[in-house]
Formats: sequence, C-alpha cells, structure tokens
Amino acid sequence: MDVARPLRILHLEDSPQDAELVREWLIGAELFMQLDWAANEQEFVSFLQRGSYDLILADYRLPGFDAPAALLLAKSYCPDIPFIAVTGAVGEEEAVAFLKQGATDYVLKGRLSKLPGAIERALDECRERRARRQAEEMLLRLNRELHAISHCNQILVRADSEKSLLDAICRIVCDDAGYCMAWVGYAENDEAKTIRIAASADVKPGYLEAAGLTWADTERGLGAAGTAIRSGKSAFIADFATDPRAVPWRSAALQHGYRSCLCLPLKDDSTHTFGVLVIYSLQPDAFCPEEIRMLEELSGDLAFGIGALRTRAERTKAEQRIEHLAFYDPLTELPNRRLLMDRLRQAMSGSMRSQQTCALLFVDLDNFKMLNDTCGHDVGDQLLTEVARRLTTCIREGDTISRLGGDEFVVMLVGLSEHASEAAAQAKAIGEKVLSTLNQPYAIGGQVRHSTASIGATLFMGNESSVDEPLKQADIAMYQAKSAGRNTLRFFDPDMQAALAARAELEAALRQGIDQRQFVLHYQAQVRGRYNIVGAEALIRWHHPTHGLVAPDQFIPLAEETGLILPIGQWVLEEACTQLASWAHDPRYRDLHLAVNVSARQFRQEDFVDQVRNALERAGAPATHLKLELTESLVLDNITDSINKMHVLKKLGVNFSMDDFGTGYSSLSYLTRLPLHQLKIDQSFVHNLPDSQNDAVVAQAIITLANSLGLEVIAEGVETEAQRQFLDQHGCPICQGYLFSKPVPTDQFIHLLQNQVPTNYRASTASSALPV
Repeated sequence: MDVARPLRILHLEDSPQDAELVREWLIGAELFMQLDWAANEQEFVSFLQRGSYDLILADYRLPGFDAPAALLLAKSYCPDIPFIAVTGAVGEEEAVAFLKQGATDYVLKGRLSKLPGAIERALDECRERRARRQAEEMLLRLNRELHAISHCNQILVRADSEKSLLDAICRIVCDDAGYCMAWVGYAENDEAKTIRIAASADVKPGYLEAAGLTWADTERGLGAAGTAIRSGKSAFIADFATDPRAVPWRSAALQHGYRSCLCLPLKDDSTHTFGVLVIYSLQPDAFCPEEIRMLEELSGDLAFGIGALRTRAERTKAEQRIEHLAFYDPLTELPNRRLLMDRLRQAMSGSMRSQQTCALLFVDLDNFKMLNDTCGHDVGDQLLTEVARRLTTCIREGDTISRLGGDEFVVMLVGLSEHASEAAAQAKAIGEKVLSTLNQPYAIGGQVRHSTASIGATLFMGNESSVDEPLKQADIAMYQAKSAGRNTLRFFDPDMQAALAARAELEAALRQGIDQRQFVLHYQAQVRGRYNIVGAEALIRWHHPTHGLVAPDQFIPLAEETGLILPIGQWVLEEACTQLASWAHDPRYRDLHLAVNVSARQFRQEDFVDQVRNALERAGAPATHLKLELTESLVLDNITDSINKMHVLKKLGVNFSMDDFGTGYSSLSYLTRLPLHQLKIDQSFVHNLPDSQNDAVVAQAIITLANSLGLEVIAEGVETEAQRQFLDQHGCPICQGYLFSKPVPTDQFIHLLQNQVPTNYRASTASSALPV
C-alpha cells in the first residue's frame, strides 16, 4: 500500500458497536488509514460527494437500504473503487449475486480477522486493474499514432497543395491521434522572428492570435515552439500549470484546458529548421518517449512532403506560364480564341447532359478604331484593359470572358435555365449589365473618355451542327445591334425576342396584379386519419383580368427573380392571419392550423420577424395556429440567422414545418438545433407508395426520424387510399392531397369542414375521400 498518504476508507454500518468493532480490527492490523463512518444512505451519499475514497466497507442489510444499492451508488461516483461487504450473515445465492454485480468480496462479522487480508487483496486487484488499463490505454494511444502516421502518409502522396497538406495533417493529428489541438507555424526571418501560423485544427478562438509566437531569444521565444526552431530538436511543455517556460501562456492555456504540448521541428534537405508542428493535449505529461519518437517520424514525413510540394509547385508554375501564354491574351490576361473554343466544346457537351441552356454574348466596342487612330494605340490598349476588367465584374462564377482580338470580346454564360424564355431573360439581364458597365466614363491618359458597346446574343444547348455555329450566330446578332443604332443588345433568334417581350409583359401584369390585389388564397385540407381535418395549407392564386385563374408555377418563379415575391409573400402572410383570426372566433373552426409557405427572399429580410409579429397582431390571430413552411435549402443557407429568427418566432407561439423534407441536403446536426414542429414528406416519395420499395424506405426513415426527434410528420401529395393507409400504418397519420381535396376557395373549404364524416363512421365507410 501507498505509505505516502493514509488509506481512505468509507464504512457504511447502521450499528455503532459493529462500526467500532471494525475500526478496532483495522487499527489492530496497523493500517495507515482515515476511516469515515456513515450510518445511513443519506450520510453515505454525502461522504461520496465530498471525498475520494480508496475502499468501501458496507453492512449487507440496513434499514431501508442494503449493500447492493450502496454498490450501485458507489460505482456512479467512483467506478473502480473496491467494495467489500462486512455482514453478520448472507446466503450463498445472495453472495454470488452480489459479487456478480461488481462487489470485490464479503467478510462475515464473526470472522473479522479475515478483513485485513481481504482489504489487501482488494487493493492489489485494484492496482492491477488500473495498471492493465493504463497499459491498454497506452497501447491504444500508440495504435492511434500508427494509424495517424499511416493516414498522413496517404495524404502526403495525394496532396496537391501545401495548404491542403498542412490542413489535412493538423486534422489527422486531432481526429486520428486524439489530441485536442494542432498547428503548423513557419519561422519568419523578419525583425521580430515571428512564427507565422500556416494551418491549424481545433484551435480555440483567439488563442493563437494572442500568443505572440516568436523564435527570438526572448521570454516568449524560450517556449517550446521557439526552442524547437532554434535548436532543431523536439521540445515540450509537460504541464502548463507548473513549467516555468509556460508563464506567458499559462492563464490562457489552462482556461482552455490545455495541459501539455509537444513541438516538433520541420527541416528541409539542408537540415535547416523552417517551421514547427505543435500538438496539444488536455492531459499533463501526455507525451511518453515512444509517442514522441513516433510523432517525430510524422513531422519528418511532413517536412519532406512540404519540400516535395514546393519543388513541384515551382516546376508547375513554369509549366503554367508556358500554357498561359498559349491560351491567354497577353494584353488583357483573358482567355484567347483557342481557349474559348475549347471551353465552348465543353459547355456544349455539358449542356447536352444537364439540359441547361448556355449563351454567348458577342461584345464589340463602338467606334474603337476612331479612338485608336486619333489617340494612339497606348490609349486604345488602356481602354481594352479596362473593358476586360469591367467585364469580369458582370459575370458569374463558371462563366467565361474571352478576347478574340482587336476590340472584340465574347462572354460565355453556362448553367442557365432549362426553359428557353427564362434562359433568355437571364442572358438579357447580364447583357444589359455589361452595356451599362461599359457605358460608364473611363479615366485614361489623364482624360475622361466615353465608349459604348454593341452586343449580339444567342442561346445554345449542344445541339448545334458545329462548335463554330453559336459564335457565328452571336456575331450576326452583334451586327444587328450595330444596325439598330449601337449601344444595344440583340438576340439572334427572333422568337426569343418575342419571348422576352412576353416575359416583360407578364412582369408588368404581375406588378399591376399586386397593386390591384388580384390575388386570392385557396386552402388544401390537412387531414388526420381519413376524415378529421386539422388544418390547411394556404396556396396563392392569381385572378388575372383576362387570363382567369393563373397557377403559382406560372408566376412565382418570375416573382422570385424580380423581387416581387416580397410584397406577394407579405400579402399571403397577412391574409392567412386574417383567416386564422376569423376561424378563432368560431368554436367549430378555432382549433384549425394554417400553414403558409415562406420564400427564401422573404425569410432573409432583416425585419421578417417583425413582419410576422405585426401581421398576427393586426389580425388578432392566434400565433400558435400559424405554421410557417420552410425548405431545407432555405434554412441551411444561413443556419445561424435561421435559428435566431425561428427561436424568436417560436417564443411568440409560431410553429415551423420543414417542407419538401428529404429532397434537400439535410444535416442532422443542424436539424436537432432547429425549433421545428413538423417534418413534411415530399410528394415525390409518396407518389409511388406503397409499390416502390425505395420510396417506402425513405418515407419510413423520415417518419422514424421525426418520431425520434419528437416532431409531428405530415405527407403531401396523397392521392390514393393505399398511400394513406401505408403512411398511417407506419406512423404518419396526417396527410394532404387530392385524396381529400384539391386546393379550394374559402367557402368550399368551409363546406368541406361542415361535411366531414363523423368519427364513429370512419370504420364503416367505404369511401376514402371527402367530397370536393
């Protein structure tokens, strides 16, 4: 036993005489000990909470308490502590069961002479267990180190950049080797001899920024990192709490839980130390010699990999310069005709697969030859360079700008809409932005000059006869723009011009529809079981004065694109709240919930929460009956903003439903943080139920997920009784779809409510749908 401190024993015994007898036996056995006596469960728990014990002795039976119960309590506070029952009598079956529960031993009170020996054996067994566990932990740590080194070697082979290599190594050190933080620093040769952080993983915010890292011969440079760089040898801080070299960082390190760190030098071929790999642990004295040796092997591999990447990067840079000269215009640094034609081939091939439209804009500067002849080629070159720069501000990521030669530029747009009219509108918007941007004054040669451009546009989708065809069409359209008076845009396809005009007409009509309040809400029932309508989804319709009722899919995309979705969404919200308030005053309908779809633009407004609050207050509607439907992509686009807004509205009583669930890119870690009330199974998974095995699995998975998170689940697009029964049998009793009703005006929805089949009639009816 350890003679440096007394053996701490807790004795649970309700009899003071028996407790004293045990104490005397232990004293007689010359045990160096501190003995605490607990007479009941309350005192026993109190002692466990206050102190750390080496051994527990307990009477087997106490009033209202016994040794097995005490054993369970003891294990919850100190799992490895030896536990010996000291009892008057215990049956053989009870004794065996007690030992199986985790007790170490038992000694009869009539044979207390055996107690010291039992204690000695129990403590020896405990020490052996701890030694085995420590050995197993060490083996596990070394295995993790080996796995990390193996993983690092794979990364070294595949790494294509120094930054990605460093990031990956730091991540592996934390994830595979199990350390709490890692970073790589490079030794700068500035006056302060700064250590520049090149990569890191799991660093607490602000820790490294405030560390003042240096490898100079100063107080902060005498730390492990500075020492490793100066000496070229590994250095470590065994414990931030006690190591004198750790004074500058002690407070911050201990605040974040860091207790030790190891700094490994990174050397080049000439054995010059150019950096350091630093690894932190939450445990003091965490790095044994074997671990240090293995981590030194890792840092050596990392230094070799960095050197190899730098050599490769220099060679690649030279090759890239040669390639750049072959494919880029030397004046503007834009792709030349050769590279444009290559990208045009790729775009045509890609559009055939994706069915997304592409476009070419042929841009020709107006009266450029006159400027070149009168002001000189230097001024002309400056104008071309500025035009190239301005063009880059007008396009999207993935698009291409090329200079064909002279004053001719081509802009290639990819990934436009599958629908020609929408793609033309997108190309037109970018073309008009180019015209406006190039029409701004230019400060060249100390003077303000003006220049305009003519643009020809054409759409393509990979079905042209040759790769030159789109370029020819855009060139022809450019000359049409010249003929139309310059400084304008023309499309090669006359039908496309007509489609753009029709789109502009629809936008004007939509604006007029907003001003004249030509919209109405229809309601689609949400039904529990077969007949119990519990609420509805509010769906907008447009009563066009000449075209009649216009479905949302014909005007909502345009409204999204033009920003008109904001006033439309506000109107829907206010109208829905007004309807909720009306139902709230009628005992027959006051329990109904109303779901409202929210667009991404509407939700991202800074005052969206105020809009919802004001709409509820103005209408006098119960917030608890309003359900806002959000899509996965909308919520996860800015998860922090989404969570904040949702929590504020949740406090008001508003509920949230995740719409089209399963079709987006859900992150379960975020899903648990969202204050959702409901998941809505997308109709694409419902359509083929119950025949499609894949859709059935997805639907059941969503239902199981919702149930495990305590969320309500609803399915949309339910059209058959077989679909409803499948969903109901698997835990989704609430459905929405044409089986029950199509979206209908308010009066027809009220008719549905008034003609629901009574509950006691559900089992006997043969009909699966309500009358519509």
